[in-house]
Amino acid sequence: MSEPFDKLKKSLHEVLEVANDKIDKRMKAAFEFVDKLRAEELAVNDDLEMVRDERLALEDQCRELEGEIARVKQLRSELEAKQQGGLFAACMARPKPVEDVVVEPEPDVHLLPEDA
Repeated sequence: MSEPFDKLKKSLHEVLEVANDKIDKRMKAAFEFVDKLRAEELAVNDDLEMVRDERLALEDQCRELEGEIARVKQLRSELEAKQQGGLFAACMARPKPVEDVVVEPEPDVHLLPEDA
Protein backbone atom coordinates (compact mmCIF):
# COMPACT_ATOMS: atom_id res chain seq x y z
CA MET A 1 0.00 0.00 0.00
CA SER A 2 2.89 2.32 0.46
CA GLU A 3 3.79 1.99 -3.22
CA PRO A 4 0.98 4.29 -4.49
CA PHE A 5 1.85 6.84 -1.81
CA ASP A 6 5.50 6.71 -2.82
CA LYS A 7 4.55 7.28 -6.47
CA LEU A 8 2.30 10.17 -5.45
CA LYS A 9 5.04 11.61 -3.23
CA LYS A 10 7.57 11.29 -6.04
CA SER A 11 5.28 12.90 -8.62
CA LEU A 12 4.46 15.76 -6.21
CA HIS A 13 8.17 16.39 -5.65
CA GLU A 14 8.76 16.41 -9.41
CA VAL A 15 5.90 18.86 -9.98
CA LEU A 16 7.20 21.02 -7.12
CA GLU A 17 10.70 21.06 -8.62
CA VAL A 18 9.33 22.05 -12.04
CA ALA A 19 7.25 24.81 -10.45
CA ASN A 20 10.24 26.05 -8.44
CA ASP A 21 12.40 26.09 -11.59
CA LYS A 22 9.76 28.12 -13.44
CA ILE A 23 9.46 30.52 -10.52
CA ASP A 24 13.25 30.91 -10.33
CA LYS A 25 13.46 31.62 -14.07
CA ARG A 26 10.70 34.23 -13.87
CA MET A 27 12.24 35.85 -10.79
CA LYS A 28 15.64 35.96 -12.49
CA ALA A 29 14.06 37.59 -15.56
CA ALA A 30 12.17 40.05 -13.33
CA PHE A 31 15.32 41.02 -11.40
CA GLU A 32 17.25 41.47 -14.65
CA PHE A 33 14.43 43.66 -15.96
CA VAL A 34 14.43 45.74 -12.76
CA ASP A 35 18.22 46.16 -12.97
CA LYS A 36 17.91 47.22 -16.60
CA LEU A 37 15.19 49.75 -15.68
CA ARG A 38 17.34 51.18 -12.89
CA ALA A 39 20.27 51.59 -15.26
CA GLU A 40 18.02 53.29 -17.81
CA GLU A 41 16.61 55.54 -15.08
CA LEU A 42 20.12 56.64 -14.11
CA ALA A 43 20.96 57.32 -17.75
CA VAL A 44 17.75 59.32 -18.21
CA ASN A 45 18.49 61.33 -15.05
CA ASP A 46 21.98 62.11 -16.37
CA ASP A 47 20.52 63.17 -19.72
CA LEU A 48 17.90 65.28 -17.96
CA GLU A 49 20.57 67.06 -15.92
CA MET A 50 22.58 67.72 -19.07
CA VAL A 51 19.49 69.10 -20.86
CA ARG A 52 18.71 71.37 -17.88
CA ASP A 53 22.27 72.72 -17.93
CA GLU A 54 22.06 73.30 -21.68
CA ARG A 55 18.72 75.06 -21.25
CA LEU A 56 20.16 77.41 -18.62
CA ALA A 57 23.10 78.16 -20.90
CA LEU A 58 20.75 78.85 -23.82
CA GLU A 59 18.59 81.13 -21.67
CA ASP A 60 21.72 83.10 -20.70
CA GLN A 61 22.72 83.35 -24.35
CA CYS A 62 19.21 84.53 -25.27
CA ARG A 63 19.37 87.27 -22.65
CA GLU A 64 22.76 88.38 -23.94
CA LEU A 65 21.45 88.34 -27.50
CA GLU A 66 18.41 90.41 -26.54
CA GLY A 67 20.71 92.99 -24.96
CA GLU A 68 22.82 93.11 -28.10
CA ILE A 69 19.71 93.47 -30.26
CA ALA A 70 18.56 96.38 -28.10
CA ARG A 71 21.97 98.06 -28.52
CA VAL A 72 21.84 97.53 -32.29
CA LYS A 73 18.35 99.05 -32.44
CA GLN A 74 19.55 102.07 -30.49
CA LEU A 75 22.57 102.53 -32.75
CA ARG A 76 20.42 102.09 -35.83
CA SER A 77 17.93 104.72 -34.67
CA GLU A 78 20.75 107.13 -33.89
CA LEU A 79 22.31 106.52 -37.28
CA GLU A 80 18.99 106.98 -39.07
CA ALA A 81 18.41 110.22 -37.18
CA LYS A 82 21.80 111.51 -38.27
CA GLN A 83 21.26 110.44 -41.87
CA GLN A 84 17.84 112.09 -42.14
CA GLY A 85 19.29 115.44 -41.21
CA GLY A 86 16.97 118.37 -41.54
CA LEU A 87 16.32 121.39 -39.44
CA PHE A 88 15.68 119.58 -36.15
CA ALA A 89 18.01 116.60 -36.61
CA ALA A 90 20.37 117.84 -33.93
CA CYS A 91 17.46 118.21 -31.52
CA MET A 92 16.28 114.65 -32.20
CA ALA A 93 19.66 112.98 -31.76
CA ARG A 94 20.62 111.77 -28.34
CA PRO A 95 23.21 113.95 -26.65
CA LYS A 96 26.73 112.63 -26.61
CA PRO A 97 28.06 111.88 -23.16
CA VAL A 98 30.31 114.56 -21.79
CA GLU A 99 33.45 113.35 -20.15
CA ASP A 100 35.38 115.23 -17.51
CA VAL A 101 34.29 118.79 -18.08
CA VAL A 102 36.75 121.09 -16.35
CA VAL A 103 35.69 124.60 -15.55
CA GLU A 104 38.54 126.89 -14.77
CA PRO A 105 37.92 130.09 -12.85
CA GLU A 106 38.49 133.32 -14.64
CA PRO A 107 41.58 135.24 -13.61
CA ASP A 108 40.99 138.02 -11.15
CA VAL A 109 40.64 141.28 -12.90
CA HIS A 110 41.89 144.22 -10.87
CA LEU A 111 40.16 147.40 -11.69
CA LEU A 112 42.20 150.48 -11.82
CA PRO A 113 41.18 153.15 -9.38
CA GLU A 114 39.15 155.84 -10.98
CA ASP A 115 41.52 158.45 -9.66
CA ALA A 116 44.32 157.38 -11.79
